Amino acid sequence: YVCGSKSGAMLEKPIRMGETPNGQNNLDIEAELRLVKKELKELQARGVEKTEETAAMKELGLK
Repeated sequence: YVCGSKSGAMLEKPIRMGETPNGQNNLDIEAELRLVKKELKELQARGVEKTEETAAMKELGLK
């Protein structure tokens, strides 16, 4: 467990569809996919290289 508000050892437990590790249930996969598609389209319109595109997608995943 790397990020979040809890500290110390945590037992591993599966996350069910729609749940998040912090216990909030406001995960919207469709909104996430729309954001990724929009960002990717903008990068491609600017004609960036594949390596820059990959780096931008990784950065987006960290936000």
